[in-house]
Amino acid sequence: MSEAKPKVVVVGSFMMDLVVKAERRPRKGETLIGDEFGMFIGGKGTNQAIAAARLGAQVDMIGRLGTDLFGDMFMSALNEEGINTQFIVRDREVGTGVGTPVIDAQGDNSIIIIPRANMRLTVEDVKKAENVIGVANVLLLQLEVPVESSQRAAEIAPRQIHIRALWVVQQGDLGGHGLTFFRGGFREWGTPRPARRPWARRRRAA
Repeated sequence: MSEAKPKVVVVGSFMMDLVVKAERRPRKGETLIGDEFGMFIGGKGTNQAIAAARLGAQVDMIGRLGTDLFGDMFMSALNEEGINTQFIVRDREVGTGVGTPVIDAQGDNSIIIIPRANMRLTVEDVKKAENVIGVANVLLLQLEVPVESSQRAAEIAPRQIHIRALWVVQQGDLGGHGLTFFRGGFREWGTPRPARRPWARRRRAA
């Protein structure tokens, strides 16, 4: 009998990347002819969800998209990857997040992002997905959505199950919250760490 797929829940972001390649960045007031342009779905949350699905996990994505063309493109791509989109909210007031990376001839990039609907993900949006968060094996957070929504997801999961892993993959600006999440809840940065990570496998004595 085949093993059950691991259940991964991603509370995260959607960013439509509008990528420009040019010899260099324009100077102040300058118009510069570029070399290439590409449009790609992205955002750390989206990238993680797709990667997990391609590795064979059962993936649920929680986030906010606009009701625009970019939002439609994300929904189509996620459905093609077999990712559950039930808990993705389509925002009628604010559009899908966009990013504009500029890549120069040396491969260095600089990016302007406009989060848009990503920053309207609410605690209530997260609570509606309580059932899937509660049975997840892995919860992925990136802090590219409001911190209170990420915190709510982290609080839901430990209350309902023994979590194998709860990862924060990026320490963002928490606006004074100063929280990092771990199995069983959260703690303040700068406080003593546990002797071993809660999800680390104990080594057997030789």
